[in-house]
Amino acid sequence: MVHRLQHTIDRALFKLTKQKQPTKALYITISCLSIGILFVLYNAFGARIPSPHDNNLRRDRDNDDFNIHEDVMADAKFNPYSFASSSSNNNKSSKNRLAIIIPYLPPNDGGTFPPYFDLFAQSAAGSSQDVDYLIFHCFIPQSLLPNVDSLPANVKLIDLNEPISDSDGRSEGSKNQCGLAKLFTRVTDERQSNNELVVPISQLITRLSHQIINLPYILVEYKPAFGHIFSSYLKEYTHWGYSDLDVVYGDISRWIDVDEWYNYDIVTYGFGDQDKLYLRGQFTFHRNDYKYINQLWRHCKYLSEMDIRYSKNTKNIKFESAEGCYSQAVIQKKDIKVKWAVKAFTDVGENSPIYTHGVYLSLGSKPSLTTSRSYHPKSVLYTAADTKSGHALQSLPYNWFEDKTNYPKYIEENLPIQKLVGERTKVQTYRTLYNQGELTKEDADKVKCMYWAPKTYQLDICTVNGNVASDEVVVLEKGVLYKQKYVVRKKLFPEGIRSFPFFHFQVCLYVVHLYLYLVLTTVNTHIFLSSCINNCKGMETNLSNNRTFTIS
Repeated sequence: MVHRLQHTIDRALFKLTKQKQPTKALYITISCLSIGILFVLYNAFGARIPSPHDNNLRRDRDNDDFNIHEDVMADAKFNPYSFASSSSNNNKSSKNRLAIIIPYLPPNDGGTFPPYFDLFAQSAAGSSQDVDYLIFHCFIPQSLLPNVDSLPANVKLIDLNEPISDSDGRSEGSKNQCGLAKLFTRVTDERQSNNELVVPISQLITRLSHQIINLPYILVEYKPAFGHIFSSYLKEYTHWGYSDLDVVYGDISRWIDVDEWYNYDIVTYGFGDQDKLYLRGQFTFHRNDYKYINQLWRHCKYLSEMDIRYSKNTKNIKFESAEGCYSQAVIQKKDIKVKWAVKAFTDVGENSPIYTHGVYLSLGSKPSLTTSRSYHPKSVLYTAADTKSGHALQSLPYNWFEDKTNYPKYIEENLPIQKLVGERTKVQTYRTLYNQGELTKEDADKVKCMYWAPKTYQLDICTVNGNVASDEVVVLEKGVLYKQKYVVRKKLFPEGIRSFPFFHFQVCLYVVHLYLYLVLTTVNTHIFLSSCINNCKGMETNLSNNRTFTIS
């Protein structure tokens, strides 16, 4: 058999080369070509080239990984996402995975996710190797939900609708109630155990349900307790955090430093306003320690004693910013480590370059047949460094961050983007001065640096005379606050360009123009969002054939 095959090959080579006996060099050449063809075919059939909802965006799993915890099923109608989805390809985070929790209810007049949801989801795909976005929702008709197959694999839509039953336990057809209220009442678990509730739990659930339906924004009050409330969904995650849907994500995986994964209990990304030491609602994440870190919120009585709050007329309940009470609770601790990093970006500020040059979101080069088996999508956010650097954007390749020759530092994932420089010094809050007798009670009552947080928390959150600069990182260690200047490493980004892990479009909600460009690798063109007017109403997004967004 072997001789016959050899004879066939020799005859084929003879016809190709017109030689009686093929040379040794030709054999070597043909062998190399054959190996190359086999390599291409292997990658073509084995490459992890994910569709938008392909599970290859996450780690390989055995069938056992799809087992759903029984206690999770008891809490929700359906939750296929209780397993972890991590990647082993990034050394700095191979053992870590972050769950960002976002509960959502549409306006009480009905509807679906906000019109910019497609933009949120598409940008979230870029952090699939480290982050899952768990979006808990109610009251969105099935016909108005996004096509799950079109979503990135790390964007999880978890339906918490529960059918309403009559007194005999029979379902009342199409009527639903939201399971979020039931989950949120977990904050009263200790009072339930001690039989201290002043409102029966069933009545408390009903009142809270009405409250969140009429005022969905109240959901943000519970952010500090998400690690406790949604604990059933977090068993396989090393970290959990919270954010919002009005956020466009960049390369989160690249921006989270090794020390933030391993050395801190809580990390929050701010906009350079860390002279106010609050934990930002747009992006704060925690070490998933159920017994301690996930219970720090209990300091806030509006949560831990929620039944007392809801024992009165719910119409008179005042909104509580989680950024106030929870931040105070954390700052007063002496046995945790917290980091206030300066990494976020927003459209607030008269001199922001986005008004003259826009914001770019690049998804990088799309995968090909020879793409590595460890492929992960990218989403990189960037804009001009200032209003005078717009020319740098015009000549910049859309996939500049893949250029190993010119930007090797960006590709070096374990290299922190920011570097601490100079001396580390202590930070004083007004609480420190008050405790030392250097601040009278009359003056203490006048301290206010956050208009949206009650006065009760200002002494702990406000730094003395705002003495933390916009380019200083703040950390809490053993109950002491420190600050230290940071710089962005040189030659990590193109000259005249600044990048950031996420973009929070706040001003859009206050009737202004927002200019946001997307660089889509499928067509290598810009997608232009303009005229974000009237609270973003009427904004339409279209990610189909024409690849355009319009806001009108």
